[in-house]
Amino acid sequence: MTGFNVLGMRLRQAVCENWILDGVSVTSALEHLGEAVFDPELFSKHENAIVTAWNEANPAQRITLKKKRGLYGVFQFLNLQKA
Repeated sequence: MTGFNVLGMRLRQAVCENWILDGVSVTSALEHLGEAVFDPELFSKHENAIVTAWNEANPAQRITLKKKRGLYGVFQFLNLQKA
């Protein structure tokens, strides 16, 4: 992962920066997309549609969404990165 270009949804900067610094793969970032998304609760959830589009375009690299949206997962992620 070298950068992000996102329109229509908000991502947590700290999570994205860690992914870039750690050089995570695109597939890993997509699987854990819920850690980065911080759209309010009543906003549309795009994570499943993004993963579905990836799987249709890349059938040899199918992924599943492992992390759902929520602060608890983000706190876990950020604390693991500091250890």
